[in-house]
Amino acid sequence: MTLSRGQLMFIWARRVLVGVVALVAIAVCTGMAYEQWSRRQVARDFPPPGRLVEHGGRLSHLSCMGNGSPTVILEAGLDTDGSQTWAGIQPQIAADAETRVCSYDRAGILWSEPREEPRNADRIAGELHGLLDAAAEPPPYVIVAHSLGGPLVRVYSERYPGEVAGFVFVDAAHPEQYSRYPDEVLQILAAVDSQLPDRRFMKVSVATGIYRLVTPSRGDAIGAYLWRTVPWGFSGEREARDATFDQADETGTLGDRPLVVLTAGVGPRLPGVTDEVQDAFYETWLILQAELAALSTNSRHRIVDGATHYIHHDEPDAVIAAVRDVVDAVRGGMPLR
Repeated sequence: MTLSRGQLMFIWARRVLVGVVALVAIAVCTGMAYEQWSRRQVARDFPPPGRLVEHGGRLSHLSCMGNGSPTVILEAGLDTDGSQTWAGIQPQIAADAETRVCSYDRAGILWSEPREEPRNADRIAGELHGLLDAAAEPPPYVIVAHSLGGPLVRVYSERYPGEVAGFVFVDAAHPEQYSRYPDEVLQILAAVDSQLPDRRFMKVSVATGIYRLVTPSRGDAIGAYLWRTVPWGFSGEREARDATFDQADETGTLGDRPLVVLTAGVGPRLPGVTDEVQDAFYETWLILQAELAALSTNSRHRIVDGATHYIHHDEPDAVIAAVRDVVDAVRGGMPLR
């Protein structure tokens, strides 16, 4: 039987389509296999510096050192660094304050497995409490909180009264900051948020190995675990940021518990704004930081000259001294010096 030209074209088109689908399927399977192999390599090359603690059916990473009470808990901000943001000063804090110091990774960041969403402050506070309980790291705690860690700590303290004896805020976020920044600043921050890729797309690209292929290697643990941190931990917390701020805004004061607020002496530079807007942005930040210091009747507000938002990287001695002062005040039951 002789086929018409149209029938031949249809047969060849179908064969081409089947071939393309087969090639795509092979590529996806190959990518998934490559991703799983890479994860095993990462686990071998970058083992957790602390221990993996099981609680609530998942594993969380907790790294503690030193001895003494109160135990200092290091709470990171909203970024991909997790516990590693404190790696440079955790040993010094333990030695200088002569106490136990713990850093950890929130769910879905670095070595900690993802957990239930949404990733808001109330959920994170419950998970931190469960982690410390499972790891047998008892209160009282002095919590050092960077950036978004500030609202998280306030919610933790509200949910578990009596456990937190003191605080150090390291350029910590204020729950009202996004309603009080100048309009030009809000527009820039909204534009930055809009450029972040869709989480569903990121998760698919991670599972198929695409994300790993297109992400430059940093050669450290933070870079090695971006496949987990970005789509699960970081992005989940960013999506829940407004809820976190709302929950923190509903908390009360910190009473007379010792609190040191460290504020960056160098404000962030924003692209495309005038000096007037830049100055207004930083002045607003200083006002918000002063309001955080007013949460306790036993507080000190210190502006750290030369330090940017990451004070613990730029001027680590300022953070170490603040922790020591709070620990001493808690131990002595006295006002901050």
